Amino acid sequence: DFEGGISIAVKKLETLGRIRNQEEFENEIGRLGNIQHHNLVAFQGYYWSSSMQLILSEFVSNGNLYDNLHGHGYPGTSTSRGNRELDWSRRFQIALGTARALAYLHHDCRPPILHLNLKSSNILLDDKYEAKLSDYGLGKLLPILDNYGLTKFHNAVGYVAPELAQSFRQSEKCDVYSFGVILLELVTGRKPVESPTTSEVVVLCEYVRSLLETGSASHCFDRNLLGFTESELIQVMRLGIICTSEDPLRRPSMAEIVQVLESIRNGLESH
Repeated sequence: DFEGGISIAVKKLETLGRIRNQEEFENEIGRLGNIQHHNLVAFQGYYWSSSMQLILSEFVSNGNLYDNLHGHGYPGTSTSRGNRELDWSRRFQIALGTARALAYLHHDCRPPILHLNLKSSNILLDDKYEAKLSDYGLGKLLPILDNYGLTKFHNAVGYVAPELAQSFRQSEKCDVYSFGVILLELVTGRKPVESPTTSEVVVLCEYVRSLLETGSASHCFDRNLLGFTESELIQVMRLGIICTSEDPLRRPSMAEIVQVLESIRNGLESH
């Protein structure tokens, strides 16, 4: 906490990726000061030395979505279950807020900003459970391709679009894929990849797709979920499946996703 009670979050960068010197770092990070959106964590500044680089941002009080959903170290719970406060209306607002933040980065920023490391642990929640997307605008600071598989992707396994993982083809559709996984995570309460037994691996989008195709989608709803209408969950699941299409061209844009979610919400509010 700084004087006057302002809290700041400090992120230490593990790697500089393609950034070679202080000037390139300042050019890249300097852009973040011009980016402002209600659903983005506000950038507050940076620190550079040859041995350490820090990014300073607004402190967001309620932790990240991953911990709230899956209960990993969630304060005040004795079990590994998630936060009971995350009812369906809050989860839906988190999805919509995250979609709006990504649509802003993709469509309103010039040049467009790709996130490329989108996962539920990068979606922070404020005291009203509003989504605040973090770690945006750091694409050039991600580890470089040759050691990519060993470094970053083990943290983001299950969220990474196949074309990014296989041949490092970057586009806004990579973020759309990751967002689709997060939609499925919100509906099911499951992690993107789970290993129930040592010989078994369940990939969330494949699991949900197979249940939708057999008409048994309700089998994968999060059992802890309160206050939902089944048709809304299925609409959000279908959107998640379209977003995680293998072919990037079949995935919608973030602007289209915001429109779809808003139309679902209008149905939600008319109940």
